[in-house]
Amino acid sequence: MSEAALECLRGLFREAKDGAAPFGCRWESDDRHDAYVAVIRTEQVEAYFGQLENVFEGGWEDENAAQAPVAVQHVMKSLGGLRSGQYLFAQEVGDDLIGYVALWPWQNGVNVSVRVGVLGMNDASGDQGAARQILSTLFEG
Repeated sequence: MSEAALECLRGLFREAKDGAAPFGCRWESDDRHDAYVAVIRTEQVEAYFGQLENVFEGGWEDENAAQAPVAVQHVMKSLGGLRSGQYLFAQEVGDDLIGYVALWPWQNGVNVSVRVGVLGMNDASGDQGAARQILSTLFEG
């Protein structure tokens, strides 16, 4: 993967993390999805959403999921699909990686989980390891 692609991914992750900082998020590793997760309040989603729209090339929800590019549909499938009220920001980085932020509201109507991760189109990609290292460095460092 090119250094430019890695820097793009680093920027996406940084924006996702820093954009949620005003909400006092505590990020935790989500091994199930190779991502980092935090919880924000429903009333904070609009402000965060606006920040993500400025960084990611596209946003997807249940209503427009069928029109998403193949790479984005790959992320949706790996996350178990999109249900009503869930939202996914995703962007292809390089030839094989997709950086994403998933917003999943809780049933209580008060909280929303925010997942930030990276997914490879090819499980054998060495680029995915480098991308996960960038992710963990930003969220744990």
